[in-house]
Amino acid sequence: VLTLRDRPVQDIMTPRTVVFSLNVAARVGEIREQEDIYYHSRIPVFDRDADDVVGMVHRRDLMAAMARQQFDATMESMMGPIDFVAGTMGIDR
Repeated sequence: VLTLRDRPVQDIMTPRTVVFSLNVAARVGEIREQEDIYYHSRIPVFDRDADDVVGMVHRRDLMAAMARQQFDATMESMMGPIDFVAGTMGIDR
């Protein structure tokens, strides 16, 4: 029996070094050729560096912007809030 109560969130988190993310200033036209945007439904958006996550953009919103030819739209204009979870918090929370 798997007991989630006893396991911290960090046990199931994806390491930052393998997370695909986008810069807040990146434009739709600049990223549309990056294959990784098609493999992830939610993409973290960072500001100064990869540790400075400020939001998240949904793949469906990127695809919609491409379909509407909104190639100048930035990730900042498209991103939504992101929930931050302490790695030490229990999985069952």
